[in-house]
Amino acid sequence: MYVVSINISLILLPSEATTNLPTQAPTRRPGCGLGKQDIVFMLESSSSVGRYGFRRMLDFMKDFLYNYDVDAGQVRVGVVTYGTDVTIVFFLDTFTRRQILFEAIDNIPYTRGNTNTAGALQAMHLAMFNEPNGDRPEAENIAILITDSVSNVNYGRTQAEAEDARNAGITIYAIGVGLADTTEIKGISSKPSNRHIFLIQNFAELPDIQVELYEASCPGNVENASTARDLLVVLPKLIYVTQSQFPLVVLVSASIARRQFSLAQQKAYCFFNL
Repeated sequence: MYVVSINISLILLPSEATTNLPTQAPTRRPGCGLGKQDIVFMLESSSSVGRYGFRRMLDFMKDFLYNYDVDAGQVRVGVVTYGTDVTIVFFLDTFTRRQILFEAIDNIPYTRGNTNTAGALQAMHLAMFNEPNGDRPEAENIAILITDSVSNVNYGRTQAEAEDARNAGITIYAIGVGLADTTEIKGISSKPSNRHIFLIQNFAELPDIQVELYEASCPGNVENASTARDLLVVLPKLIYVTQSQFPLVVLVSASIARRQFSLAQQKAYCFFNL
């Protein structure tokens, strides 16, 4: 059996720890909010990611998780980072309060190294989604991989480890950043690929896929463009939009964070030449 060496690095925080929380109040809708989810993030921390890219990953995680009620147990969150080595940063039951969870995310260290995706997948499957480490039998198991490169450590095991995890009932979403070759990431993600793979050009584009990933992993909790009622793009003057133009208008759910709202507002300005 293939075995990977795993480091365990728990972040201990004072009870009075604070963090910068997104300030947009979420709009909750029927869907996965009626059930429970255990979510494990696998963050590539190799040398190709860089400190800037890694910081954007952490911000993306917090903005994404703001949609969930962590304090009530709707979701549990665990994190694995990987370069040459694999590190379990914290287990699913380590943090049960959102404020402390977000502080822990802010303190996840960037490690550098090569790209041991196979090891991360194995740790996610065998160590994280494990009842003694906080996995709940009644909760949906979701893994979210963020990577900017193809694996180069034990790469022959990467797709096999992903398949083992999927066969165990774990749904895998994969975010590829600037990937020229998407063969591996397609072999890692759950199927169909168009619902489980998100491709972007750089880490600055992570906020662009936040709502899309949330809708994919939590169907029904974000209204799609054809039925959306939360149009929060504030424009400086009254404009008229034809029916043919309307699908292009930036629709922003109230569940997203302030920086995504600002981005959407900028796009609206460009579209209407304001």
